[in-house]
Amino acid sequence: MNDKQLSNNVEYEMIKLLIESVPLGCFLWDKHMNLLTCSEEALSILKANTKQEVLDGFYSFSPLHQPDGLLSTEKAAHFIKKAFQSGREIFEWTHKDSEGNLVPTEVTLVVIRLRNNDYAISYCRDVRVLRETIELKNRLEVLAFNDNLTGIHNRHYFIDQARQIFASRNNSTISIIMFDIDDFKKINDTHGHLAGDAVLREVSTTVQTSMRPSDLFARYGGEEFIVLIPESSKDVAVKLAERIRITIDSIRINYNNQLLHVTVSIGVSTQANGSETLGALINQADIALYRAKAHGKNVLIHA
Repeated sequence: MNDKQLSNNVEYEMIKLLIESVPLGCFLWDKHMNLLTCSEEALSILKANTKQEVLDGFYSFSPLHQPDGLLSTEKAAHFIKKAFQSGREIFEWTHKDSEGNLVPTEVTLVVIRLRNNDYAISYCRDVRVLRETIELKNRLEVLAFNDNLTGIHNRHYFIDQARQIFASRNNSTISIIMFDIDDFKKINDTHGHLAGDAVLREVSTTVQTSMRPSDLFARYGGEEFIVLIPESSKDVAVKLAERIRITIDSIRINYNNQLLHVTVSIGVSTQANGSETLGALINQADIALYRAKAHGKNVLIHA
């Protein structure tokens, strides 16, 4: 039986409404492996003009062999038969649209029963669209969590991750390093904001080379940066902070054939007894940073 022959069957009409309500390509099979109908979205995937065109030549919309080497006719029969036994099967299937383009899909076959009749509905998801969705999600996450200028993590990401690290620290000591580029406004005023951008990028890249994989480094705002060092004593934190200060002091940033020299002031805080909150620890490092500024810049102070 086909779509036209079953058009007066009430339960069949209910199934048709069901498959048309799903935003996926849908095909309806009976237990004898006859294709009964398909959804409008399936026509769109196959670039077919009419449902009858698909019903009359379903396998003309598939390559002779699937990517796994199986004949399309054999693979379809295998999974349809298996679905009627298990109730649900998921597998990969490649269609071929009317223009000859291969369309990779993920197929979910689900068996439903209405009035003692079993049907298998195959839901086809175009994996190209799925990949595009995943890629878009990844791009949005990068935009949401990374600083657009320097490419390192931003404040939002830092706070989110730091809270998770702080909550799962198991009484281990945590340190915070905050540092600020000295006289950054003077760089912008003297050489322009593009020079300031070049400095921020170079400082970010330079500091990243000093980080351990477990350290969390981010641009906190403006010319201010922050590092969380899990499982670190005061001595470990101070040594890393001093390495950052010396490394930045030693570099020269080439901008328009001018070598720019920058320094940073650094504040460090370490949990004294494990009772400090994350906010308190960041605040302590921030206060130490401003004390370092007051002491002449290019200075490191531990809270």
